[in-house]
Amino acid sequence: MNAQPRHADIDLSDEMAKVIPLKPAPSARPNAHNLADLHRREAARCSQRIADAKRQAKKDAAAFVLARKTAKAVYDAEMLAISEAEAFTKERTAESIAEDERLRRYNSAALDALAE
Repeated sequence: MNAQPRHADIDLSDEMAKVIPLKPAPSARPNAHNLADLHRREAARCSQRIADAKRQAKKDAAAFVLARKTAKAVYDAEMLAISEAEAFTKERTAESIAEDERLRRYNSAALDALAE
């Protein structure tokens, strides 16, 4: 049936190997080189995650500093407004008391004048 001689099959497979290079099948157990590559890649991923976490921590710390400064500015502004309101109230109270004392002295003097 097969018209080609047996040695022709061998020549054909050699020719095909030149055209389509075949890689050897990977072994079921990884060798030390593959394990080393795996560990290098994992170490690089961990290093990248560490760098990312440190970068994010710096950003978060800067955001907290900004939030703290903003809150302090708001607090300082509110405390200033309260202090101004307190000073205004004390001034108005002092003016009111001074006016009432003046009126009381006037009325007392008027009573003394009537009593004489």
